[in-house]
Amino acid sequence: MVSRKQMVLVVGCDRSGTHWITRILIRKFGFHATMEVSPLYNMTKLVANDFSKWDGLKDQIWEEYEKHLERAGERSYADKSHPIFWHAEKVAARFPKAKFIVVHRSVYPSISSMITHGGVPTAVKEWKKYPFPILRFGFVPGIREEYEALTIEQKLTLYWQAHKYRVEQVVERLSDRAYLLNYENLITDTTVELDKISDFLSMPKVRYSSRPRRECLSKWEDKLTVGQKRRIGIILRDKKYRESIRRAICELS
Repeated sequence: MVSRKQMVLVVGCDRSGTHWITRILIRKFGFHATMEVSPLYNMTKLVANDFSKWDGLKDQIWEEYEKHLERAGERSYADKSHPIFWHAEKVAARFPKAKFIVVHRSVYPSISSMITHGGVPTAVKEWKKYPFPILRFGFVPGIREEYEALTIEQKLTLYWQAHKYRVEQVVERLSDRAYLLNYENLITDTTVELDKISDFLSMPKVRYSSRPRRECLSKWEDKLTVGQKRRIGIILRDKKYRESIRRAICELS
């Protein structure tokens, strides 16, 4: 009998809905999953923030994935250690049958959620701990001189932009092994998106029993101040920031 066991990596920017997607894989598709478990998650953060640490940690990362795959038994296995996204091609080479659900969420709700939950701003404020450049932070050549003077929401905008371009790159490079999932579409067209996930995983169709909260689409409007929205907009409209980050991502091997 041919095993239908799968390995799926749920990746994307922080606060983009990766947690929700992983819960759907568990509850609706019967996956065994790990969600930001130590030491795997901590190692993926280290190698995302400092690429020079990859060679020293990759074997331990592989061992962790192998361990969790074994623990899954006959069930398919999903992992939500989204920083591994920055080394997705290496994971794809190490696990040739692995698939990737790559999640994207719009900029303003993403940044609002980051500020509300605090984890990403805390990490970004520690940018001096890591060697330059930090692609994950959008801290790249062409931005280095003014980065320190930017407000936290502007730094988070660069963070979001870096992930946006990386999302596009991973989806293009991994082709049919990657599925691009839009967070907003999952809320507004839940059944359609679940069917697409089913097709991507070659698994039976499932249904979501409760209706997703549509207020998630607009509550950022009240959470972000007028000043925060204006400062985010300054970064989004500035071609220099976009092109500097895009160039750095394009050079990622």
